[in-house]
Amino acid sequence: MGQHAFEVLGPLRVTGPSGDDLSPRGPLQRRLLGALLLEHGKVVSTDRLAEVLWGDRLPQRAPALLHSHVFRLRQQLPELDIEARPHGYQLDVPGAAIDAWRFEQAVSRACMIRPDDPDGALVLLDEALGSWRGEAFADLADTDAGRIEATRLSELRLLATEERFTTALHLGLADEALPDLEAFVRREPLRERPRELLMDALTASGRRADALRVYDSYRRQLAEELGVDPSAHLRRRHEQLLDAVEPADGGPRRPAPREDVPPADRHEATGFEEASLPRPVSSFVGRDELLGALAAQATHNRLLTLVGPGGVGKTRLVTELVHRIVDDFPDGRPFCDLTPVDGAGVAAAVASAFGIEPRAGVAPAERIAEVVRREHALLVLDNCEHVLDEVAGLVEDLVRSTEHLVVITTSRERLAVEGERIFAVDPLGVGGETSPAFELFVDRARAASSTFELDEASRIRVVRLCERLDGLPLAIELAASRLRSLTLEEITEGLESSTSVLRGGRRTVPRHRSLDAALTWSYRLLDDDERDVLAAAASFLQPFDVADVAAVAERPTADVRDVLADLVERSLVHRVGGRFSLLQVVRLFVNERTEDRADLTRLSLRHANRVAERAETANRVLRTALDDTPIADVRALVPDLRQAMTAALSSGDADLAVRLVVAVRDAAMHAMLPELMAWGEPAGELGDAVAHPLAADAFSIAALAAWKAGDLDAMRRLLQRAGETLARGGERDRYEHQGALGTEALAHGALDDAVAPLRRALECPEAVDDVLRQAEGGATLVICEAYAHRAEACTHAERLLTDVAPRAGAVPASWCWYAAGECLLDAEPMVARGHLQRAVELARAGGATFVEGVAGASLASLDARSGDTTAAVGHYRWLLPLWLRAGVRSPLRTMLRTVTELLCQQGFDDAAARLLGVVTAPGAGHEVVGDDDVRLRTVRATLERRMGRAQLEIRLEEGRALDDAAAAQEATAAFDQMA
Repeated sequence: MGQHAFEVLGPLRVTGPSGDDLSPRGPLQRRLLGALLLEHGKVVSTDRLAEVLWGDRLPQRAPALLHSHVFRLRQQLPELDIEARPHGYQLDVPGAAIDAWRFEQAVSRACMIRPDDPDGALVLLDEALGSWRGEAFADLADTDAGRIEATRLSELRLLATEERFTTALHLGLADEALPDLEAFVRREPLRERPRELLMDALTASGRRADALRVYDSYRRQLAEELGVDPSAHLRRRHEQLLDAVEPADGGPRRPAPREDVPPADRHEATGFEEASLPRPVSSFVGRDELLGALAAQATHNRLLTLVGPGGVGKTRLVTELVHRIVDDFPDGRPFCDLTPVDGAGVAAAVASAFGIEPRAGVAPAERIAEVVRREHALLVLDNCEHVLDEVAGLVEDLVRSTEHLVVITTSRERLAVEGERIFAVDPLGVGGETSPAFELFVDRARAASSTFELDEASRIRVVRLCERLDGLPLAIELAASRLRSLTLEEITEGLESSTSVLRGGRRTVPRHRSLDAALTWSYRLLDDDERDVLAAAASFLQPFDVADVAAVAERPTADVRDVLADLVERSLVHRVGGRFSLLQVVRLFVNERTEDRADLTRLSLRHANRVAERAETANRVLRTALDDTPIADVRALVPDLRQAMTAALSSGDADLAVRLVVAVRDAAMHAMLPELMAWGEPAGELGDAVAHPLAADAFSIAALAAWKAGDLDAMRRLLQRAGETLARGGERDRYEHQGALGTEALAHGALDDAVAPLRRALECPEAVDDVLRQAEGGATLVICEAYAHRAEACTHAERLLTDVAPRAGAVPASWCWYAAGECLLDAEPMVARGHLQRAVELARAGGATFVEGVAGASLASLDARSGDTTAAVGHYRWLLPLWLRAGVRSPLRTMLRTVTELLCQQGFDDAAARLLGVVTAPGAGHEVVGDDDVRLRTVRATLERRMGRAQLEIRLEEGRALDDAAAAQEATAAFDQMA
């Protein structure tokens, strides 16, 4: 199907490999195909498809008729891969076959390469824009889904058009671009960016007066139609033209990369989560000179510290800085907010920001340095003042032990370490209408109230207000936000009557007074109900919904919804998509106001129980979900989960602690979050003390975490604890315990010993009707049988595909396909390849990074055995950093065996010998037995013949001294030489 092309940027059209038109003739088949293409690769429910075909006029036999139309569509396009699913249909076509997908990729690529290759970017944008033939998804224009997607694509088309004009101006093509640009402005009269581009083009063509007229026309149109002014950015550009001052570089303004055009993912191999960098949602005011100085210094200094009082805007400044210098750090730029972290947790929080999971016996600081020692990365540590000593020690070690890492910190005090470059971030200047503080208030006031206007009296009030607030940005923004419900006069009068409060606050730290004054002033406007709801909301570290707060506040959902809406109006709570969130400073402020320790404990435990409920919901959905939503939900919940577990352990609530561990087990197992599974040990200790029925499960889950970390001794110890706990309670077999026993035997190469506990695990009552347990445990059993060359392996694998996979979601189904591929690796490698590729696709769709990794490693081994070195190396390049960052040693060391064999085959003897030392060293995480043992013995004999025994022993000893990161680097260096 890969040679067929689907065009949806206009009326639906399908072309075959020879270019012939294969578009469905019937309107219902066209709508059906359009709906499937809209969600290609995902299951579209029968209800959704029926709604697309018939709208509100559903026929009585809609399901049967829908099936008939699917049948007809398959007849017209026999190669179309439409799969029937339990609740709908799924169309599998590669994204590259759909013109809308290609359009998005081309625009993304053009935005990425424009700074270095504007000519290439212009070609890409012209080709992308030329693919449009009308309205996107025109056949679905009367459906909600079609309209939403068409609107999104149309907006992206406009942004691409703007990007095309921007690129043309950079290339000096202003005269050629002017006619089209003027026409574009006429079509989109209220968009600001085309106006600015037209002004730049006219200026570059020597028509400055015309450029000024463009601005005046736009300003009048906005005032008449919308009652607003142009943005501060465009006003400054207008002022430049009035002063006859061109941009500093002498050419047209070069816009910052647009956030609404997604850049190509340049960090897939490293695993950095770019989403950790805050996205600015407001204009940046008053720091241009300091921002320029910081950007210049970031290229010459490896440690910068921004120092200033709370609320002065350090976080906003550093966020703007990172977005400006983002291209200088291709290996990632994690943003770590240390506000909720205590001293002992600093290194772990930084490791988490980098996406680096802990490993037994290795300090977090060592793990970070081990992974990023050679990467060009930027680390931002925000709000360090309460953990200065720990941050200073960690930063000093990281800068000393890495080669290119740059660290930027924000704090109220300097770190006082060697090499630190300090930048003071002072409050904004006050004292008149041209001051930055005045500009900030006016900008935020206009955003808060469409009726805000400046006259002589209001100008004086704003100046005095900014002076009263000491130019502190947060205080100014909070004051401006009150214009939603109060007049400027009322705000000024309220401030005048609250002088003692504004100058009070936390007197132990004088420079905090202005921030606390602004927050206290806002807080004291709340009634008791609002304060209770705000206190409940402040218990969440991540975005939350109304039901979350209602559960913690123990109030009706409807009441909480109304109160949250009021709090949003007061700027104490803000919206994040469809959820809510608090600024960190507001959260800390509110928590400090809850002075009664008993109240804090009750809040933290109610919060922990609510978090456990959310994790349990995600765990249930994981069984049948066809996408990664459940695992993504748990990932996003990790900070709150940490806080919840701390509350459970500190309060001695054994049931809550065990409940949390059990709830996160599956997502943590598959998303490679062993930290969450390791909580099973302290939770098990609490549970064992009170004879909790799931205490053994908690110990067993912790044992799996130890296995992933390659610590088989800890695994054995934890499994013994689980067994003892079960024995004391006279308990029957448990899935977690028996499954972990089987995994331990597999890790030691005792395949026959692994089979019996795995079979018992599948027969446990809690596993019999659990599709994920049957898939995960059944797949592990098949793998043991396959490695032991048992005939029943393929029979059991087939049962997984026929009995389990059809009723399973993406994650359990990926286990089934992985097991089926593993048992056919030797007998039918081509069939095995198809099964493994399906496993990778399903695992990736479901967010099961672990299954994606093990199935990908098997694919790589197939490529290596078949002689396709390029394909094998391609797999290994993304697998090595995946295992390394997750801190999952056992699969990493196992995979390095096939890498060793590949390097030996390709004649990279030194590298192969070192890796042979790595994978055969004591404590490598898995004992080398069976077929792997035979192959590695062959490798050793080959290397000894080529190198001589003495030289081989030297290289083996060098390999035994390598850690995981160095071993991965050894393999990668050899891959680079192959290229």
